[in-house]
Amino acid sequence: MSVLVPRNHIPVSLGIIHLIALVINEITNKVFDEETRELLHGRRGYYDIYSNPYSERTMKKIPGLRGIEHVKRGIVCVSVELAPSCEKPKNPYTYDAVKMIFRDEYDAPFSEPSENTSWGGLDPYHHLTLTLRPPFDTCLSQENINRSINSGLIRSVSPLPEGFRLAFPDLMHDTCTRYRQALADGTLLAFALEDSGHLRTIPKHFWRSKGAEQVFYKNDPITFDDDGNKITGIPLVNFIELEHSWHSAICGTEAEAKPRAAVHSFGPYMDFLLHVANKLDMVDGRDKLGNKIVAKDIATVIDREWPKPTKNNPNPPNIHNIGAWSANKVNMMVTMLRHPELERGGNTSKEDRAASEAARNNATGRG
Repeated sequence: MSVLVPRNHIPVSLGIIHLIALVINEITNKVFDEETRELLHGRRGYYDIYSNPYSERTMKKIPGLRGIEHVKRGIVCVSVELAPSCEKPKNPYTYDAVKMIFRDEYDAPFSEPSENTSWGGLDPYHHLTLTLRPPFDTCLSQENINRSINSGLIRSVSPLPEGFRLAFPDLMHDTCTRYRQALADGTLLAFALEDSGHLRTIPKHFWRSKGAEQVFYKNDPITFDDDGNKITGIPLVNFIELEHSWHSAICGTEAEAKPRAAVHSFGPYMDFLLHVANKLDMVDGRDKLGNKIVAKDIATVIDREWPKPTKNNPNPPNIHNIGAWSANKVNMMVTMLRHPELERGGNTSKEDRAASEAARNNATGRG
């Protein structure tokens, strides 16, 4: 059996497809007041430079007049979801495509309804289904779009009109570059799944290397250096985190509005907690596989990452500027990092107290 991909994780090569779909979803769902041109729904951002996706029909003009008429109508994305993989044996936690559903901006039908037919769910005559698959640079090619929207039973009984097409802005490479930059900045994270089952955070420096480019095209394992250790694994991204964080990370409105601003910081303690959480590959107070991380293990990582005085260097540089080590600080940080449901009784659990005591015993020479 192959390694088991953690729930909510997909290959980075599919993650960029998902990101492109999220961008298109946002672009098509912006609503302006026609008189004031004020944005009523949606968010302004970098992708305002692109034209909106649209549907187009090539129609013959009224008899007696020459030429043809191109009728363009805006489209609105009503759904973006990952499509489960069709590979056998079936794995309910793996995905291989992104499915998008669109409607006309004025709810007009895309095709003529057939007689004596009924459908469950979304009305297929008023909706178009578009399936996007890796690689990202061809997912919105006209050939792939036409193949997708013309497939399925509904198109066999009610084909789209002659000359019909969907058109999208050419934003694939732009989005990929901005995604890679966000990974290199650390505003978005990706992970490597080792054969051992361990999930490692891919360091920021990897995304600036030549080896990073292949990750967006295929799912092959990558190898990178992490604090002197060679790590090899399949590159993955948490698509839930991507959905929640992509806009600020990709559009970068705050950073670009203040180009001379200092590096973003939440404060010394918070920055250190985020650093420890990344070292633990922590999600929602648990590890990447959803298992409990015991307080002792959290305290061990906190203790390890805190600079230790030595005889030759009694005052080591403290990159997080969090001051001198203390058992109370370790105990506080353990509590902050763990999910509240994993605590047992009282403000300080026995587990936490034991971890703090062990840390005290190992703290010889600390201030």
